[in-house]
Amino acid sequence: MRHGSEGFTLIEVLIALVIAATALALGFGAVQGSARRLLQIEEKTLAGWAIDNVVNDLSLRATTIEPGRHRYVETMLGRTLVIEADVTRAPTPPRLVIDVAVKDVAQPPRELERMHVETLVDDVAGQTDASVPR
Repeated sequence: MRHGSEGFTLIEVLIALVIAATALALGFGAVQGSARRLLQIEEKTLAGWAIDNVVNDLSLRATTIEPGRHRYVETMLGRTLVIEADVTRAPTPPRLVIDVAVKDVAQPPRELERMHVETLVDDVAGQTDASVPR
């Protein structure tokens, strides 16, 4: 389409701009999706750590802990998490039944993680053994 002059025609420049804009839009979408997935992984990891901390605390105090709702607040990586644990006792075998839920204070309506754990309690020695969550 050149008629003896140097340079590109308007059509050629517009086609190059459309191709570049499409490539940038696709790249931006991929980066945005990766950032969103990274945030989800971080939330799940922090929630898992918070649950482990609460279950360990309750297990260590198994012989003296009162059944009912227990509320904990932890700050991890600059995020404040509220952890609520519903504790009940089961008789045979003697164990604590713990239902734990984690919420981010910045996002109150959204629950990050929920877990059910049963912990065996040795009434004589006061030792516990956390079982695998179901």
